[in-house]
Amino acid sequence: MSAEDEKGASFQLREIRELEGFRLCEELQKEVWGFEDRSVVPLPMMVLAQRFGGVVVGAYSKAGELIGFVYGFPALKEGKLIHYSHMLAVKEDYRGLGIGRLLKLEQRRMALEKGMDLIVWAFDPLERANAKLNITSLGVIIREYEVDFYGPGTSILHQGLPTDRLLAEWHLTTPRVEEHINKKKGSTHLAEKPAMKAVDLVRNRQGLPQPATSQLDLTAPGLLVAIPDNIQSLKARDLALARKWLFAVREALTRCFEAVYTITEFLDPKTQEGASYYYLERGHSL
Repeated sequence: MSAEDEKGASFQLREIRELEGFRLCEELQKEVWGFEDRSVVPLPMMVLAQRFGGVVVGAYSKAGELIGFVYGFPALKEGKLIHYSHMLAVKEDYRGLGIGRLLKLEQRRMALEKGMDLIVWAFDPLERANAKLNITSLGVIIREYEVDFYGPGTSILHQGLPTDRLLAEWHLTTPRVEEHINKKKGSTHLAEKPAMKAVDLVRNRQGLPQPATSQLDLTAPGLLVAIPDNIQSLKARDLALARKWLFAVREALTRCFEAVYTITEFLDPKTQEGASYYYLERGHSL
């Protein structure tokens, strides 16, 4: 399948079937996440996924270079057959061009073709770019928080913090998802969604973003939980402060999920405040 990124550059999406393609996916995992060998999804697992109902799709440049891939497999969630998306990787030089989004859309097409209408995956709650792709571009909802999901990891991106994760639910055939993937639903700004801020952002004496927590009103129709715009930069400057952010977000979101809130939107400030916000809606239904 030929496609164009958001700047008009052409590339190809195609299902990976050959051993060399799977080997290149191993190498790309190391490049993107800085994994040690023990954390890399190995070639045999990708071969089996591709052979028995999973998805391994690569994005290739005009020169034939593998520049990204998506990998997932069939799984069960509460007795329902789903597709679990374990990895989405794009080379650094090609990020921000919409390639990740197009890989996810191809994964959606293939999952539906295989009879699955729900894709689930885990992502870091403090990574703004991932949250924006998943919620704003793809239309996922989130109702579950996993504490230290993978335990200590070998990725350079995950060092210094527990591997807490949000579980994204992509209900592939719902009107919400159709609206988001067809770009009929644009970004919502913070000013358009007034709600109590369960976690907000303030600046410390060094000018770094610091979490400010409030007493939670778990009867409110909507709640906001802030995250810093660049957690990797913050980790490099002040790891202890990055940990404060994780623990504040963990506390707020786990309590909200227990009280039947659902993350339905990811809000950007109209001005550069240094924070974006998860918007949680009480009693959301599909």
